[in-house]
Amino acid sequence: MESLGGWYIQLLAESLGKRKNKKGEDVFYGRTPTIAVGTTDMHSQTQLHQEGRRDKVVQFIALGGAEGRMILHNSFPEIEQFKKMEGLDVNKALLIALHANEEALTSDNRFNACYYLPKINEYILGQIFFYLMLSIAYEGEFANVDALTNLAWKFTSAS
Repeated sequence: MESLGGWYIQLLAESLGKRKNKKGEDVFYGRTPTIAVGTTDMHSQTQLHQEGRRDKVVQFIALGGAEGRMILHNSFPEIEQFKKMEGLDVNKALLIALHANEEALTSDNRFNACYYLPKINEYILGQIFFYLMLSIAYEGEFANVDALTNLAWKFTSAS
């Protein structure tokens, strides 16, 4: 999934990072994409996403199909707050963290989206790749920039 993120930020930056719009006017359009993997990155970037400038679109990808693989156990039974975590499925705990961040962003009118992949296979990955490509093309149309060509790569033929 981290590789998917790497592919997506490369595509987004190259496709939408444009100096000119379709009319040739300077617009300096684009977003600065970053990858956040799991709760460590989610936690470290949450402050910026929730309280920083309103110039971000946060996209979450939630993964299904991993339930029951790892269970949390309470190593500190004397701490009351930890008792509710005994027996909790790790994947469910990660989804709880993801949805808490999603809810916090949404409640503050921050742009975000959550894509739920029920499992990982070629078909599901193909769907998310296609969807993300289509969303970039759509944003280019919305922003009036040509997302389908890279203006930095102009080749001239030798006569």
